[in-house]
Order: sequence, then structure tokens, then C-alpha cells
Amino acid sequence: MRKAASSVVILLFVLLASVAGYASTTIPCTANCTTTVGTLTYLGNDSQGRSSWTVNVQTRSFFSTPIVLNTVTLFVKGTKLGGGPFISIPNCATGPFIPNNSCLLFLSGAGGLAACNDDCISVAFQFLAGDGTTFTVKNNETGHLLNYYGTVNTFIIPTFGHKAIQAGDKATIFMQIRSITYP
Repeated sequence: MRKAASSVVILLFVLLASVAGYASTTIPCTANCTTTVGTLTYLGNDSQGRSSWTVNVQTRSFFSTPIVLNTVTLFVKGTKLGGGPFISIPNCATGPFIPNNSCLLFLSGAGGLAACNDDCISVAFQFLAGDGTTFTVKNNETGHLLNYYGTVNTFIIPTFGHKAIQAGDKATIFMQIRSITYP
């Protein structure tokens, strides 16, 4: 009887030790590894020939903290314009940062940024979240820790049948999940 009780105690100890050793597990993300966080939109040219673009980056409702965009840069025809830091807000479409209900508004001519003039074959937008390395966000719904790549890039390219981007063309901004930590 004593030997059986001793075996049960040892078995329980081994089980508890193994559970404690696997309190959290991090695995690389291999499927469905992106989160949509915003949109880059080309608005077109005004009567003075200046081009404008809006960038809406929204913190997802399941994120435990807002996304901090430490550096944002728009690239147009070999020119670039950047700024930061900015903090994304839960409802960017009604955000207070810029008129016309956009979080960020880029205008050509400002800081040497080129205008499109109906000849841009692509426009790129990049932001660094944190310092640009992997950063972690807790998912409020599941408790998982989502480890994202800190550098985010998106591109507007011409729609099918066009040689250049057109007013109203847009690109979705995705953040890529590197790994998931399960508590």
C-alpha cells in the first residue's frame, strides 16, 4: 500500500513539474499571420497639382495597448516624407489629428515630397512600431501574446488595366504576426 501511494505521489509530482514547465508556449505563426490595422489611400491631385494621401492606422479592439508608430514614412517617386511618433487610436476615422477625418494626411510639396501627376506606378508607406523590432501585444479576448514584426510596409499599385495609380486607389495595411505565446 505504501509503495502504491509513493508511486501516486511521484506521478503527481512529475505531472505538476511538467505543467509548471509548460506554463506558456511560444510557437511561430504559420497560417493566418496578419492583422489588418489600416488603409493607405491616394486621394488624387488638387487644382494646384498637389497630391494627397491619407493613412488610417487603428488599434484593434482586442489589443491591450495602442500601436505606437515611432516613425512613419511615405515614399513617392524617389522622394520621402516622414514623421512621428504617433499613437493609433481606436476609432481613427473620427480621429482628431488631421482635418477630413483622417489620422495622417500627406501632401506633395511638403518637405520635398513629389506629386503623382497621373504617373506614379507605386507609392509606399512604412511605419516602425516601437523600435522596429518584434513587439508584443496581449489579445484581450484570448489572453494570447501576439508577437508582431515591428516594421510594417504597404504599397499602392495600379489597379488592373491602369498604368499608374488613380485617385481613390488604396492599400490595406497589415501587421505580420511572428509568433504567438499561449499562456
